[in-house]
Amino acid sequence: MRLRAREAQNFLLSSYAFSLNIENWDPFSTGGLFSISKLMGIFYLGSIALSPAIYLAFSTRLIPYLWPKIALIILITIMSALNINYYSSKILDFSIILNFFIFIAIINHAIIDRKAINNAFLYFAVGSIFVSFLIFFDVGVTFNQEGRLVFFDAGINELALKLLCGLFIIFSFFFSKEKKYKNISLLLLWLSPLIVIAIISSGSRTALLLIFATAIYLFLINLFKSERKILAFMTGSILIALLSYGSYILFVIYQDTSVVIERLVSTGGARDFGEGGRFALWSVFFTSILEGDNKLMGYGMSGYELISFQKIGAIESPHNVFLEILLYSGIMGLALYLLFLYRVFKAALGIYINTKNNLAVMLFPFAFIFIFVLQGLSEKLCWIIFAYIISNKVLLINSIHTNEKNSYSN
Repeated sequence: MRLRAREAQNFLLSSYAFSLNIENWDPFSTGGLFSISKLMGIFYLGSIALSPAIYLAFSTRLIPYLWPKIALIILITIMSALNINYYSSKILDFSIILNFFIFIAIINHAIIDRKAINNAFLYFAVGSIFVSFLIFFDVGVTFNQEGRLVFFDAGINELALKLLCGLFIIFSFFFSKEKKYKNISLLLLWLSPLIVIAIISSGSRTALLLIFATAIYLFLINLFKSERKILAFMTGSILIALLSYGSYILFVIYQDTSVVIERLVSTGGARDFGEGGRFALWSVFFTSILEGDNKLMGYGMSGYELISFQKIGAIESPHNVFLEILLYSGIMGLALYLLFLYRVFKAALGIYINTKNNLAVMLFPFAFIFIFVLQGLSEKLCWIIFAYIISNKVLLINSIHTNEKNSYSN
C-alpha cells in the first residue's frame, strides 16, 4: 500500500512539474481561477495527505530556510489586516499559501526520494519541448500588436523563461553522471531547437539576456571553484566568446525580420519608460515607498492594492518582488526575504562545490530573474527550484554527517 502511494506521489509531482509549462491554459475560461498547474498541485497535496507524517515533517535542518519565509508570510498577513481599506480587504493570497505547502511537501519528498525531484525536473523539460512543439504547429498561438508570440494567454516573458529553463535542465542532465538522465537528455537535445525557435518568436529580451548573464555567472562560479584558475579562465572565456559570436551571426541573419532583435535595439526607449512600461512602474512604486509613512513594516496586500489604484488607476504588479515585498512588509520584510535568498544561493553554491551537481547553481538565476522582473512570489517554478536546492543541501549535510559517523566508528 505504501509503495503504491509513493508511486502515485512521484507521478503527481512529475505531472505538476510538467504542467508548469501550460499553467495559463484555462480550458473552462474561468478568468484565471482555474489552471492545470493549480489543479495538479492540489492533487499532489492530496496524495501527500496519504502520509502527512512523512511529507509534512519539520526537520531542524530546514529551520534556517523556513523561518524567514514563515515570518514574512505572518508579517504580510498582519500588515494586510491592519491596512484594510475602502478599496481592498485582501489579507491572504491563496496561490502563495498553496505554493508554500507544496514547497514544504516537495522538500520532504525529495529528502526521502531524491530521484523523485530529479524526475520532476526532467518532466518539466519534456513539458518545455511539448509546448515548443505545439507552438511550432501554431496550436494555441496568437500574436499581439508587436508581433510577439502569445501561447494560451501566458505571460510572454514568463513563457520564454520557462522554456529557457527547460533547455538548461536538458543541458545539465546531459552532463550528468547518471546514465538514465544522460540518455534521455540526449534525445531531448535533438528536439531542443524547437525551444530556441519558440523563445525567438516570443520576442523576450529577458530570456535572451539571461543566457549571457547565466553564462557569465557560471563562468565566475566555475572559476571560483576550480583549482586550475588559468585553465578555467581560458576555457570559460573561449565558450563565452563562441556564444557571443554565434549570437552576432544570428543578429546579422535576423536583424530585419526578428521581433526580438527589434526589441533589443529599442531597449531603454518608450516601451520601457513610457506609461505601463516596466521602468515606469518601478519608478511609481519606488516613489510611493519613499513618500510613504510606514517604510519599516509596509502596508500589506490591502494597502498595496489601494496605493496601486491611487497611483495607476488599477491593481498593477510592480514586476519586481523586492519592490512588492517593500510595499507589503517594508524594510523588515525585505530583510527576511533577502536572508532567505542568500541562504538558498549559499546552499546552491555548496552543492556545486561538494557534489559537482551543476543543476542547483544553474536553476538559481531563473528564480532570481522571476523575482527581479516578474511575479516571483506566486511563480510556482520559483518555489520548486528553491525546494530542489534546499532538499539537496539537507541531503548533502546528512551524507557528510553519516560519513563522519562511519569514520569515527571505524
